[in-house]
Amino acid sequence: MSSTDQSFSRDEVERAFQNMRSYSETSKTIEVSDLGPLFKCLGYRCTPEQFSEYEIMWIGAFEGKIPLDVFAALMVALDDNGQLMKILVTALDRDKDGVVSEGEFQAIADTDKDGKVSIDEAVEWFTKQGKTH
Repeated sequence: MSSTDQSFSRDEVERAFQNMRSYSETSKTIEVSDLGPLFKCLGYRCTPEQFSEYEIMWIGAFEGKIPLDVFAALMVALDDNGQLMKILVTALDRDKDGVVSEGEFQAIADTDKDGKVSIDEAVEWFTKQGKTH
């Protein structure tokens, strides 16, 4: 998620997000099914493989809902790998206690669902989230 010539302001991301069919004013989320239209509205370009990985991320880590605060922060920070990683890791902290618990991390990175997150699974998850555009 770096080295892109695409930059976005928080305001333009929020306006596009709020115009999506599935936007919920209450939860400030959209459904993953609106990700393609959202990217199109923003003029954001990615490969089909990258788009597939984005869908997997939102489905796995965010249960099919895309929160406005996380999405906007990611789009604004596209050229800053460190900031992108911080946003993603912070978003994993579902109970907002300042720590990503074993259960919170396991929920998104335990791809083989064996109850453990292997080093390979963790590296694979972080690598997928940090792919360049």
